Amino acid sequence: MRGTGGKEWEGSRATGLSTPCAIVSQANSSIESSNSRAGRFRKRTPARLELQSPARTPPQAGASGPAARAPHSVPSVEATPLQPPFDSSTFLSIAGVILFESTGVLVIAGKIIALIDWREHDLPRMKRMLSMIGWVAAAWALCGCGPSSSPQTPTGTNRTSKAPAKKSKYIIGMSQCNLGEPWRVQMNADIRAAAAKHPELEVVFKDAQNDTLKQRAHVEEFVSAGVDLILISPKEAQPLTEPVARAVDAGIPVIVLDRRLLGDKYTCFIGADNRKIGRAAGKWIVRKLGGKGNVVELKGLMTSTPAQDRHAGFREAIAGTDIKVIFEADMKWLEPEARKEMESALARFNKIDLVYAHNDPGAHGAYLAAKAAGREKEMLFVGIDALPQEGVAYVRQGILSATFQYPTGGAEAIETALKILHGEKVPKEITLGSRIFTKENVDRGGDPIP
Repeated sequence: MRGTGGKEWEGSRATGLSTPCAIVSQANSSIESSNSRAGRFRKRTPARLELQSPARTPPQAGASGPAARAPHSVPSVEATPLQPPFDSSTFLSIAGVILFESTGVLVIAGKIIALIDWREHDLPRMKRMLSMIGWVAAAWALCGCGPSSSPQTPTGTNRTSKAPAKKSKYIIGMSQCNLGEPWRVQMNADIRAAAAKHPELEVVFKDAQNDTLKQRAHVEEFVSAGVDLILISPKEAQPLTEPVARAVDAGIPVIVLDRRLLGDKYTCFIGADNRKIGRAAGKWIVRKLGGKGNVVELKGLMTSTPAQDRHAGFREAIAGTDIKVIFEADMKWLEPEARKEMESALARFNKIDLVYAHNDPGAHGAYLAAKAAGREKEMLFVGIDALPQEGVAYVRQGILSATFQYPTGGAEAIETALKILHGEKVPKEITLGSRIFTKENVDRGGDPIP
């Protein structure tokens, strides 16, 4: 037989109370009404104490306790516990409404269970109801049921394949591995200039200062800040692969510039073909030296992919010739390091025909060391980067015999970022072209590398 609380619940349904808060409020009122009417029959014992107490034995004659103190007019009231204010079907009706009206299923359902005046012998019944609620909640979650309108997704997370809504402002995080190389300063300048043409873009620049841990922290900070897109020119491949992958998993597109990462967990890579450039440099050197000579190779940071590729391409080109690499060292892309290593080479070898450096600052550092030793006219110097104010200028001045262009990709990065932010598809890789500059072609803008 349905108790008073159940009848009042039916009345509340008739009046349109369907939200979780209305349900709980009505349930509380019903329970209080039932308890007030039951108060004259017995003293209510807290449910938590009854649930923890051991099974009762019938009261003995002369015993003291609730049963002994019960009024003579209702001697059996303690033996016949009050029914819950609503029965199983009504309770499941409440649970059903809650499950489909709120995402706080367990919180609200748990509150209702706590409000019901369960007795000790009602425990199996309560367990059955809890089990049924669990099954319904699980089915609700698996089917993806829930409120018809989902909350807005924070910027940069859970992106879908649909074109994102156009925003008035996009935040792009840019992590540069260092600004000690002029080429990287130029990359940032190219990015800044390209972004300035689009008022809706704001680029936040960070300098890792040649510190891999600091650059990893940059990526994590960008993810936490919820930027719309990340640009990164990594110091090293392996240590930056994981944080970039996590950014992609968080739904933030990542464009990798210049130096590759391990695997393909990024949105787009933009850079020139370093192996091709190294091979082109090697072929030019073979022709210039007539297929024989002593060469010093000053390598970039060998834990970075550009240095590895520029080295491998060069070695492929000189293979099978009489060109010998008599000295090689890692100058970490830095001019002071290159000058120091070149001083060591000059001290060891009396005949050096050419210096091949993986970037123009390295070639210039080697030139300064040779000039200080009075030997700069004994050898040729070849570099890579071909920035207008650096490598190309050195060629015009006669310091370098040749420089091979390695474009920064800054403008292309912003162009690609805009396409991604507007929901357009972009290639996984964008390979930039290169040119060679010598004293013969520098005034006409160099020649493209085939």
